Amino acid sequence: MEETDAQKGKRKDLAALLDRMENTYLALLRAGALVVATLLLIYAAWLTVSGIYKSSRDAGSVKEAVATVSAEDVTKVDLEAAKKEQAAKADPLKVEREFYQSFGKRYLALYRSHFENYQQPDDPKASDGDFLSRFVMLDGRMKALSEGNIKFTSDKADLEDLLKTMTAAADLKVTKDRLQAYRNAKKVVVTRQVSDSRVYCRANSRLSFFSWSSSSMASSSRASSSSFSSSEFS
Repeated sequence: MEETDAQKGKRKDLAALLDRMENTYLALLRAGALVVATLLLIYAAWLTVSGIYKSSRDAGSVKEAVATVSAEDVTKVDLEAAKKEQAAKADPLKVEREFYQSFGKRYLALYRSHFENYQQPDDPKASDGDFLSRFVMLDGRMKALSEGNIKFTSDKADLEDLLKTMTAAADLKVTKDRLQAYRNAKKVVVTRQVSDSRVYCRANSRLSFFSWSSSSMASSSRASSSSFSSSEFS
């Protein structure tokens, strides 16, 4: 019975200690909250008084500060950034123009490396400018962009898909066989009587001449794709 009373006494002492600790913690918490609240009220009051004072001052009493620029400040100017900013203002479609130029170079490189060698000796040779003007149509695309007739993101995706498709097609055996057949085709002279005498050339192969097929820019807000292919001359 004595041991039971001792245990009860210890439990009571422990409970009393915990109560005191809880009361102390709550008191400190309340005190901290009051201190923070007081500081916030003082800061708000200071802002209010400062704002009223500044708004009540006469504008004529405000003294202008003299701005000074040192030689060091001048040398810190980022000339490259300034040039880029100026160029962007001068040409708002610079990013689009650079993409079309880059695409034109890649598309021309594909033609030169995979298609041009299959031309016959008397086929007309296209200069870089002629090729880019016909198949990239930079001026037409830039005009359409400025007028809002096409969306650059869609047109860019179309051209990238076109280049990817043409690159894959250029490596196909059937493509190489047809181009080889065109290059090996022989031409014969055929004379036809019309209003006057004219001379026509006809190849004895179905793949009679090498041409680039292209389509003009559509008014449906997308520039149509262009491709090079062998065509049949009838």
